[in-house]
Amino acid sequence: MVPMHEIPSRYSWWLHCLLSLGSCAAIVVAGAFNVSGMGPTEWLTVLGTVLFFIFFENAVHRFAMHRPSKIFRHLLLQHRWHHDAFSGGQTAIPDLRGLHFVLIPFTNIVPVVIACAVPASLVGATLGKNAFWAHLATVMLLIIAYETVHLCAHAPESWGLRRVPFLRVAIEHHAVHHHPDMWMKANFGMAFGEISDRILGTKVTARQYEESRCRT
Repeated sequence: MVPMHEIPSRYSWWLHCLLSLGSCAAIVVAGAFNVSGMGPTEWLTVLGTVLFFIFFENAVHRFAMHRPSKIFRHLLLQHRWHHDAFSGGQTAIPDLRGLHFVLIPFTNIVPVVIACAVPASLVGATLGKNAFWAHLATVMLLIIAYETVHLCAHAPESWGLRRVPFLRVAIEHHAVHHHPDMWMKANFGMAFGEISDRILGTKVTARQYEESRCRT
């Protein structure tokens, strides 16, 4: 069972959504207002950012959040707390207060934005202001996609998201990752898990997982 009793009484799921998703959306809007025309350089920046993010989110999840490291110890402990919340075989939260265990923690929102602004500044210094905003806005959109897919993967069963083909694939993909014997081995991608995990050889389907359990 998801330990809902551990959620602070003052926790507000809508405020959590507003701060995590809203801050990213605000930067996307700022980017839309600050980009003065999208030329080849800007579109190539967007494409390069998407391709990089597909594998970067997989690598951060796989190595920073699942491997002991002094540098990423904070991320490791926070992510282990996330896994512990769903360690009983149930990946669906009972209600929206369960987003406390799913969305980017409050304390990480500002560091994430700053971390994203650093490479965007390098892109901007090299390719100009338009490229800076194109890169930063794209990263924020991708983080929103990541958070949205992750939310769907842990959404209440009553929402019926498994009936949506694309979401069913994402939910099953992430559910396999949450099995205790899989969380160090497979399905590290989230928003683009079907792409990155297949290419990197870390994709395990629900059927493959069940077959492997039957053989042991």
